[in-house]
Amino acid sequence: WKSMLFSIVIPVYNVEKYLNECMQSILLQVETIENDCEILLIDDGSTDESSEIAIKIAEEDFRFKYIRRNNSGLSASRNVGLKYAKGKYILFMDSDDTLEIDAIDNLYHMAEKEQLELIVFGGVKDFYDVSENIVVNSEICGNTMDYKCKSGKELYNILRKNDSYFTGVPFQFVKKSVIVENQLSFYEGILHEDHLYTFQLIHSVKKCAAISNQYYHYRMRYGSITKGKRFLE
Repeated sequence: WKSMLFSIVIPVYNVEKYLNECMQSILLQVETIENDCEILLIDDGSTDESSEIAIKIAEEDFRFKYIRRNNSGLSASRNVGLKYAKGKYILFMDSDDTLEIDAIDNLYHMAEKEQLELIVFGGVKDFYDVSENIVVNSEICGNTMDYKCKSGKELYNILRKNDSYFTGVPFQFVKKSVIVENQLSFYEGILHEDHLYTFQLIHSVKKCAAISNQYYHYRMRYGSITKGKRFLE
């Protein structure tokens, strides 16, 4: 039972078309931090080729761990990831999204150097055409300001005031001990579970920061766990 620098938790459900791209973006990350990390692939009962892709990746690279379960939804999958994660820090990702190449390296070193319990960051929504290969439009999302403070409550108020409060869980780099000590988890069986979790998390942390770096690429497509609805909003 070796502690890790960080864990990336990725619920996987019927994303055969996108999973390899997501994994490639992570592999480019973990090479910079070598071996003290893990990527937990939580297969939520996929019925397409996602399972085979995820199993193959886990067999080829010891940093990837594959966990399969009966279909129970996004919150339940994230909770399983929380249970198994050994990292000092946690990042949640969606299995059809990607990260900028230096994202985790920068987030990890910033969190360590400044002893931060939470960093919220920015990203880009990439809207794809029908073929799902071409980005037809991009817009900035996630956090858009830079601010450091001594309490999450202060950060929450500042972000709200500046219209930069964003509840998307993949836009948060979190010290795992905060989640454990405050017994935080994802409420199962509701839509928009990110809202409740993020509100509880931000009010549980002490030293934290918001950075405007656009580290996360959010694929806008139909039929995914989180994005089908947002495309229509």
